[in-house]
Amino acid sequence: GEGRSGESLWMGSAKTNVGHLESAAGVAAVMKVVLSLRNKQLPPHLHFQTPNPHIGWERMAVEVPTKLTAWEPAQGRRVAGVSSFGFSGTNAHLILEEAPPRPEPVRKQDVVERPRHMLVVSARSPSALEEQAKRYAGALGEASVGDVCFTASVGRAHQEQRMAVVGGSAEELKEKLERTAAGEVVGGVV
Repeated sequence: GEGRSGESLWMGSAKTNVGHLESAAGVAAVMKVVLSLRNKQLPPHLHFQTPNPHIGWERMAVEVPTKLTAWEPAQGRRVAGVSSFGFSGTNAHLILEEAPPRPEPVRKQDVVERPRHMLVVSARSPSALEEQAKRYAGALGEASVGDVCFTASVGRAHQEQRMAVVGGSAEELKEKLERTAAGEVVGGVV
C-alpha cells in the first residue's frame, strides 16, 4: 500500500509446500501460518526463481521468501493474513496474530514452602477411609507434600467419611496417617 516504507510484506503460499488441496487449501494455509508464528520463521516458497516480469516488484514492498527466513516482528508483533479461494468459488480471508508470550514458570527455588500442610482424606466408609490413609502414607515420599495436599483438597470428590491431617512435612503427615490407620488417637488428626 501507499506510504509503506522499510517493512516488506512477506508473501507465500501453502500450495508450494503441499500441492493444491482443493477444499482443504484454507486449513493447510492456516496450519502453515500457525507453525510459522510458533517457530518465528517464514518457510521458503519453493520453485520461485524468476519473478513474473509483468508485476512491478520494485514498486511494491512485497517479498517472497526463497530460503528459511527469520520472522522479525513488525511494530512489536507478528501478524499474518490467510486468503483462501475454495473449490466452490468461496473466498475467505483470515488474520492471525501470534499469542502473547507465556509467563515465566515459577522456579522450584522461588517457591516458599508453607510451614504446615493439611491433607484431606475422604472415603465412603470407615474401612475405605483407613485404606485411603494407608495409600496416602505410602505415596507421600514420592511427590511434593504441597502438591499432594492441594490435589487431595481440590482435585478429589469429598465423600461422607473424612479425615484431616495437619503436619509440617511429608514425614510427619506419613507418620500420623500410619498411626491413625493403626487405630491410635493422634494430635493434629481430625
